Amino acid sequence: MQTWVVQKAAGYLSDELKTDVRIGSIDIKFFKSIALTDVFIADQRKDTLLFAPELTVSLSRISISKHQLFIQEANINNARIGIVHYKNPREYNLDFIIRYFSPSDSDTTPSKHPWAVKIENVKLLNNTLTYRDEKYPITKHRRIDWDDVKLTKLNLHITDLVPVADTIDFTIEKLSCVEKSGFVLNAFSGDLHVIPGSMTVNKMKILSPYSDVAANAKFDYDHFSDFEDFIEKVRWKGDFTESKLSFTDLQYFAEELFHIDRTIVFSGSARGTVDRFKVKDLSLRYSDDLYFKGNASMTGLPNFDETYMELDVADLCLKKEQIETLPAYPFDSIQLVKLPDNLSSLGEVHFKGKFNGFYNDFVAYGNTTTELGFLSSDINLKIDPVDRKTSYSGKLTLFDFDMGKLWNLNPDLGKV
Repeated sequence: MQTWVVQKAAGYLSDELKTDVRIGSIDIKFFKSIALTDVFIADQRKDTLLFAPELTVSLSRISISKHQLFIQEANINNARIGIVHYKNPREYNLDFIIRYFSPSDSDTTPSKHPWAVKIENVKLLNNTLTYRDEKYPITKHRRIDWDDVKLTKLNLHITDLVPVADTIDFTIEKLSCVEKSGFVLNAFSGDLHVIPGSMTVNKMKILSPYSDVAANAKFDYDHFSDFEDFIEKVRWKGDFTESKLSFTDLQYFAEELFHIDRTIVFSGSARGTVDRFKVKDLSLRYSDDLYFKGNASMTGLPNFDETYMELDVADLCLKKEQIETLPAYPFDSIQLVKLPDNLSSLGEVHFKGKFNGFYNDFVAYGNTTTELGFLSSDINLKIDPVDRKTSYSGKLTLFDFDMGKLWNLNPDLGKV
């Protein structure tokens, strides 16, 4: 009987959706559970949209009279999910399913007795998800290619999923996966609140083999399609508690960083879009002798060469020996920054003031303390884009500064 039912249901959906829908078997325990095997759904171009060897749903309560549906657990194991964004027409391969199950645009009458739905647990185990945007050609990258994504070992545990009208609340207990680029996500967790035009993630935690990031975040957008142009169109806010971020992970998002094997500890409150944002109470610590505290704003990312920066520096700590562990820009080799040997005599340097400009053409004005004395500066620094030579112009005032020791001159020179 159940075999007959599943064949009829699959045939009906195939006719309605105008695609191939198949179900291997079904096991129904009325008002308790449903178990499906070998569920296959093709998109309308006959490519695999979903193949799930195991799909089970356990019910905790269902009441037709009270319009209540409470699901104790839904499981999808070892599934393959293929999402495609077509070039023409510009739509997704699953849009036809969404349209079929969405209410008609002409039906604007709200239901007098809406269903109360709650799913206590959703579990995905060892699934594979691919995403391809056909608008862009396939290119080889060491970083993640957001137009050609493949996630394997995809595991997900969601609890307390409650949809009410156009609002969805749920908790991601754990999301883990491996992207084909090599990036590993050990665990993502957080409490999500989704409404039209906004998504909030509280108690967000991101763990990888090298990084540990904690924050409360919010993403605002006009249309969900804005995520296709995340850099310019999605407005975000992030309040980060002390977190650890490794360049070993960042390299999968920016290829230019592949030769950097370092970790920074940071905190702060950020607002804006990726290409135009501000950070308040920013703390960046590379080591005990190399750190930044203050406020920052940047315009122009991800193109670092054309990014304009404004830094309000409360305390910038520098030391020659630590700076020389940094890779030299443009980070395309293992070459490290090299400074003149005599700068070691400055010891630990602390700067308070402002930086305005580009990385290769900026003005720095403020006060600097060193082990050799005190400096006040209003200087423009420029780096020639061709020969990489550095030039300075501006005003530099020294107070009780030991020039003789800095330049290894006659000790009788004394302090200036």
